[in-house]
Amino acid sequence: MAAGLLNTLRLGSEAVAVAVYGSLLATTLTSKIRAGIGQFADAGDPSKVANELASGNLSGPASAVSSGQRFGFTDFLVGTYDSAFHTILWILATVCLILFLIIGGMVRGSRPDSGASVAAKAIG
Repeated sequence: MAAGLLNTLRLGSEAVAVAVYGSLLATTLTSKIRAGIGQFADAGDPSKVANELASGNLSGPASAVSSGQRFGFTDFLVGTYDSAFHTILWILATVCLILFLIIGGMVRGSRPDSGASVAAKAIG
């Protein structure tokens, strides 16, 4: 029963982590697109463009702009996605480092006395 509980907690936490990651990516992507989309006429709503881009649809948003701007807009979208992805990776790396330090501190604090120090206390 304990193994079942641990597996449920592990899979549940993985699902929550993936949902948080996707939400962070979509939010970061939306803010980065909103900041630079003004230079492209008829690009559309930044939130809609970000949602389509986050789902992997690059051709949909690119088809909304004129053919003369399409190449530049596609480069903008790819660069924006790359930038948002790198930002999220740095955030996740920071979270992992913080968790590593917390767990390391917890493990160090819960160490039992080694055999040598127990023997020294018994003699002394």
